[in-house]
Amino acid sequence: MPSKTFAANQVLNAADVNLMNLDPQDQRIATDEATTSTSYVNLATVGPTVTVNLNAGQRVMLVVSCYGSNAGSSDHPDIAYMSYNVTGASGTTNAADAWGARLMSVKLPPLTSISTPTVTKASIYVATGTGSHQFQAKYRSLDSAINWHFIDRQLILYPKF
Repeated sequence: MPSKTFAANQVLNAADVNLMNLDPQDQRIATDEATTSTSYVNLATVGPTVTVNLNAGQRVMLVVSCYGSNAGSSDHPDIAYMSYNVTGASGTTNAADAWGARLMSVKLPPLTSISTPTVTKASIYVATGTGSHQFQAKYRSLDSAINWHFIDRQLILYPKF
């Protein structure tokens, strides 16, 4: 479904043309930072964060990506998420596991720590308001006893007209 439908012989304005030519936006943070929080939080270096102007009904594809590590706890899976929240013209949408990249590790003796492969999750966001929208990565561990490290974090936004 297009975010804007044009009538026959309708003249495009500058805003229409700009929306059709939006380039992907992204931010990457390579820093290794950790959390034990079971709620979505910022890490010491906040983000990645991408801000873009959207029209009501406009869809964008967001991709979150990172790899992680932890000291592990036992032979059961340790899980963490990198997700994102949205603030701006469409109100606030809080980070959720459903659109987050899921990191999972299992510690097997004699290992003392584990690194995950890079994980990526793509999702679609539909703006309900016209104006500025900020997309910001958030992080959580499923178990407060596990200190998850998030490394090489990236958020990419692909605008779709």
